[in-house]
Amino acid sequence: MSIITDKLDHNGRYVKDSAKIITADPKKDKLSNYQPTPLEVECRNALLKDFRLGWQTMQLPRIEFNDMSLYQRHVVDMLAFNTYQENDGNPMMEDRLGGWQSTAIRPIIRNSAISIAAHQTARQLVPKIFAYNSDDEAQEDAAKVMSYLIDWAREQANYPFKALYRNIAALYSPISWGYTEYAEVFQNVKDGKNSDGTWKYKQILDEESSGFQHIPLSCDQVYFANFYERDCQKQDFIIVRRIISYDRAKAKYGHLKNFEYVTPGVIVTMDDANKGFYNMYDPHMRQEEVEEVIHWRKSTDSRNVMVNGILVSEANSENPRADHMYPLDSFYYLPINERCIAGKSLVFSLQNDARLANEFYQMISDGTKLNLFPPTVTSGSDKTGTDVIIPGLNLAFSDKDVTINPLRTADGSSLATAMNTLEKIESSLHESSQDPIQQGQNNGGPASTAYEISRIEQNSATVLGLSIKFFTFMHVIPYGKLLLSDILQYMTMPDAEKITTDGGLLYKTFYAKEPGKNGQQNKIQFDSQMPDTMTEDEKLQMSWMLLKAQGGLKSNTTLWKVNPVLFREHKYKFAVDADVLNPRSAELERAFDLETYDRAVASPIANQETLYKDLLMGSNPKTERNPDRYVTKQQAPAPTPGIGATETTPGMGSAPKPSSPSAQRAGLAVKA
Repeated sequence: MSIITDKLDHNGRYVKDSAKIITADPKKDKLSNYQPTPLEVECRNALLKDFRLGWQTMQLPRIEFNDMSLYQRHVVDMLAFNTYQENDGNPMMEDRLGGWQSTAIRPIIRNSAISIAAHQTARQLVPKIFAYNSDDEAQEDAAKVMSYLIDWAREQANYPFKALYRNIAALYSPISWGYTEYAEVFQNVKDGKNSDGTWKYKQILDEESSGFQHIPLSCDQVYFANFYERDCQKQDFIIVRRIISYDRAKAKYGHLKNFEYVTPGVIVTMDDANKGFYNMYDPHMRQEEVEEVIHWRKSTDSRNVMVNGILVSEANSENPRADHMYPLDSFYYLPINERCIAGKSLVFSLQNDARLANEFYQMISDGTKLNLFPPTVTSGSDKTGTDVIIPGLNLAFSDKDVTINPLRTADGSSLATAMNTLEKIESSLHESSQDPIQQGQNNGGPASTAYEISRIEQNSATVLGLSIKFFTFMHVIPYGKLLLSDILQYMTMPDAEKITTDGGLLYKTFYAKEPGKNGQQNKIQFDSQMPDTMTEDEKLQMSWMLLKAQGGLKSNTTLWKVNPVLFREHKYKFAVDADVLNPRSAELERAFDLETYDRAVASPIANQETLYKDLLMGSNPKTERNPDRYVTKQQAPAPTPGIGATETTPGMGSAPKPSSPSAQRAGLAVKA
């Protein structure tokens, strides 16, 4: 139940425009202590109006879903994904004649969905960030720093794990929603006892629940205005409705003034006659739960929160996002048409063939039973029942003329026909699910060359290409934009709890590792004291200082100094290229390394030691950690008589000359 309800017909279908706001009955319900101001009443009514429209959008039957509503399609597909069987597949007690028939369901849909999800998430897709002007070194450096920060924020949000749920949701649901936010959550911890023996508490930052968050949302938790607007950022409003515990709601909204009127399990409604507010028990919600409704609207740039019918946020409060966008993104598995915000799930695509396959599977099971234990026809005065069909039983009849003849309704030929039909249906299912296992592997022996491996991987990725594109352009890039905005809004701001000794502002420091097994560590420091402009000598001096601070040339950490003000002013663009959509696997990288080593080992100008360490030793997990163990240090040749200097053969242990540190345009980012 909710503060919004609807009416269903005898088939359980939604009756158009029947959604209404629950109203109180002054004769039965108790008057509430919650008495909102006129502005809060106006804001609450606007929220409930949008909630009602969103509810209708969710419940209205649509031809795109075979005359099911978005909510019904979500439920039906989810049941199919979970291989749902009524009464666990057991026959009803009253069904004695038909109870022997099989109701087994093969997990065809679930197996196909899991296979597709495994291939989709085998390589994590991430957006690449570029500067608008690639010729500007300052913009290039800013784009590099931003890419490091995005990787850091994604890691903190546990995005790879959350993306797995998002992908699976798109396989069994018309829409996969994700909610992105930056949160600071505090929790009460015990801090000694008072003089009367009671516990004292203090608030500390909950590190686990704070920071960058990416929360997968179910299809039935998000309400929107227009089903025929594909871009969720162009919706008039978006509402997120969740049932959460009262304790969690108190931790989130307990500091707001109206939360004191919230009672778990009780919703507050208004009586239209006297405009009074009343408490009503919700029979579909436990007494420890509350209904949380978060409402965003673009036209008013507002974000309002209602808990159990009580507006706990300030009326028409401002959207906390600096980019004024909805903190949500959505995508689907396959499109229905070019305008729907929802799409066709994999389960929906396989539904008809899966139903037919299960029907034949049950027929084969029943036919096998009939073939092994056929029904019998008894002639004579005596009869036999199913209770005497027992192996090894010696049965005697009083009538010597009794005969028992089996009734053959299923023979080997009919079973073979059913099995052949089932194989064809399963082949059709694999075509519908675009099974990459069959289309991505070679038919011969194991592939050895980089070309063969790359072709196999490309074939495997091609069959998933369409769904991967929707995942990329409807989720990866929009999520990257939301994350980028949160980084500029929260990570480039000074730490309010810390100041320098002279009263200056302190900024947080971030560590981000470059992708890859040999990726370098980057230490990013925001510093508002960096001047807007610097001379070449000043840039060189700062670069040397950073080089010394990071530990010299041999350090595996690059230190960046970034001006937060100028960093926020830069514009960035996202792109997803072929390497991101179809990145090289470990096997392909290994094949390329070995082929390169085989061809370069005979080259007189190649650095053999570097090739040996990086390409040959680096291709084996056992040797890549310490390749120097496998290199024999050669002695330098004896000095030539008559010459007082000793020469070192190039490539045989000659130390590289330290290069002068590079210095970028000051005022934005400088690295050692």
